[in-house]
Amino acid sequence: MDQAWLDLDDSAFEAIPRSGAHAGHFLGRVLVRALRDHLTVTPTDSKLRDKPIMIRLEPPLPPRLRVYLYAATQHSSERQAGTFRIQLTNKGNPVLDTKPQRYTFNRAGGVRCLLLGYNEALHTFILWDADLQDASPGYPYSKGVQAPPSVVYAAVSKGLAEETRRLRSPNRTETIIAARPDRLAEAIERRVDLSIRALTSEVLPGC
Repeated sequence: MDQAWLDLDDSAFEAIPRSGAHAGHFLGRVLVRALRDHLTVTPTDSKLRDKPIMIRLEPPLPPRLRVYLYAATQHSSERQAGTFRIQLTNKGNPVLDTKPQRYTFNRAGGVRCLLLGYNEALHTFILWDADLQDASPGYPYSKGVQAPPSVVYAAVSKGLAEETRRLRSPNRTETIIAARPDRLAEAIERRVDLSIRALTSEVLPGC
């Protein structure tokens, strides 16, 4: 198995073509490179094509995470100029007896889910609260999830940043975290801590 890309310097890695044999797992490779010092097992390229991607990590990070990883882009159509956005699609588990169909992230086996976006231009990850984003009755076939530009640019500058916002559905406060790749492990640890606090402070229906 050729994983020479794992140890390339950043400029050489960025020069790898995004098409052909390398298509479909670029984001997964970025994820693995950011977490390489914390992985107990390095996923194969075929596993990096999965959505979600299962990763296994060393303590104090969770031993396993299902990572729903998307490209985070900026859209001029958003209400707030420069807003970063990912688009969820029906890669989750269908919620039975709902019309139209809705979905939740796969938590089989008690594995925690991580909802993650990556902006290639700024080399920055965005971490949303997965427990809020698929709270009962789940998310529709296609759902846009946004992050304000302020938290992303703060992470570009400082390495790690977080910002709260009020959600309408569910009516809860979400903390969004953004991080450069070298701070991703720290951001994940913070994300898990905040998500657990949110769940234990107020149990979400359907979760």
